[in-house]
Amino acid sequence: MQELTERADCVLPVENQSLLDIMNKIDAMSYGTKLGPGVKRNNCVTSGGSRLSGAQKPFDAMNNIVANLLLNITSSTRFEGSLNMDLNEIAMNLVPFPRLHYLVPSLTPLYSLADVSIPTKRETPLLT
Repeated sequence: MQELTERADCVLPVENQSLLDIMNKIDAMSYGTKLGPGVKRNNCVTSGGSRLSGAQKPFDAMNNIVANLLLNITSSTRFEGSLNMDLNEIAMNLVPFPRLHYLVPSLTPLYSLADVSIPTKRETPLLT
């Protein structure tokens, strides 16, 4: 941890147990258990090998989540435009002090429900 603090410019920590918990929840949802309706195939978690069919190992699915996270973070560096910025500007705008360069990544929506008639939940009233 000390090496990351001293030598890295920007750190995006990701916890393996959290990724595994996400995978377990999505697996439970994919089989239509009490957690909710099925998860749509070929989404952020199950794209390609389709974890739902058992072809994708948990480590591959966890890497898929992290890869999509990094793709979304760096998308502004790949396209032209006045609102887009490079990684140095992202870190400069989000890090208040040089030693506090640990950014908390998040990704939403992580998956799509197979049943499109179910309305999405909005949690905005809880925040206001």
